[in-house]
Amino acid sequence: MTPSLCVAVALGLAGCATLSAGRPIRKPGPALMTRVAPGGNFDLSLWALQEPVGAPGRPKVIGPTRLVGPDGYQDEYFFTSPADGAMTFCDPENGVSTPHSHYPRSELRELNAAGSDASWPRSRERTGFRPRSP
Repeated sequence: MTPSLCVAVALGLAGCATLSAGRPIRKPGPALMTRVAPGGNFDLSLWALQEPVGAPGRPKVIGPTRLVGPDGYQDEYFFTSPADGAMTFCDPENGVSTPHSHYPRSELRELNAAGSDASWPRSRERTGFRPRSP
């Protein structure tokens, strides 16, 4: 088996961070579950997963309907950490890359409600996951 690089991402989504008088406040939330697919801990309904496997220049993509829920998609490249419930991504050294990259990667791509890739103007650049407003 080829060595893989794994990255666990807890993303701070187990709680909610807000600002009060310019100071961050963390509100406690439920602990992440360790025996569910990543979609059991995180809302992946508007995300597509790209994995470092498939044909050269055409990585495997898993749509949001397969990612959601505790029984959602998971495999050796995308899974829940049994230690703490973190969303975990792995990339083999010799994995597949996109046409404009030389390096394999696993990533989540944000989608619009209609299912197309989300596109944000530079003036409204996003920084990734954000807590939902109540």
